[in-house]
Amino acid sequence: MDLTKLEDWFNPIKVTNTISVIGSGALGSWMIEGLVRMGFTNINIYDDDTVNPHNISNQNFTENQVGEEKIKCMLERARAINSSVKIKGFGRYVFSKEENNYLSGFVFLCLDNIDTRRMIVENNPYVKFWTDIRIGLEEGQVYSSKREDRQQLLDTMQWKQDDPDRVVKVSACGRELGILPTVWLVISQALNNFVLYLKEEGAFKTIISDSVSMKTVAFK
Repeated sequence: MDLTKLEDWFNPIKVTNTISVIGSGALGSWMIEGLVRMGFTNINIYDDDTVNPHNISNQNFTENQVGEEKIKCMLERARAINSSVKIKGFGRYVFSKEENNYLSGFVFLCLDNIDTRRMIVENNPYVKFWTDIRIGLEEGQVYSSKREDRQQLLDTMQWKQDDPDRVVKVSACGRELGILPTVWLVISQALNNFVLYLKEEGAFKTIISDSVSMKTVAFK
């Protein structure tokens, strides 16, 4: 893939560690495309879901993919963008000491369940850099954490998915709402923070737009 548009700013070829994207829904599906288009080639993705009709409005899928495995769709998408990408797909990530399936390298948490996120971070001490992305309808947060600051990331996860005080905006039929502008905003910020970390600049930024609020937290 021709990288002349970005190589003077950042050269992804030098990044050899594995990048793992956990979840390929609203956040993960666009994160995978962003990573591939930026020239990263060593990517693992984890998900066990299939494409549903309601996914089309804010996820990186098309109507003719409804019913297909999200992993299969994303592998095809990534290889269509860059035929040289070394991308692998797995089912849902479940930590197991017996299987010794520790994560390493760089991890993007793109799940919709805080309990699962916390479990993954607690059980994986070898990850060099964490990116945890969370969204509501019109707000989003990007948490960026180096390995030595993992506990600070965990401290932001001390609540339960079924917390009765948690406010979630839902449709008339009870489905949680999610819009593409919020998704794209947080994905762009997460990618920017990741590159700043790789460039050792460390100056993570916060974006506040007129319609969508965005918070970036960097632990360092």
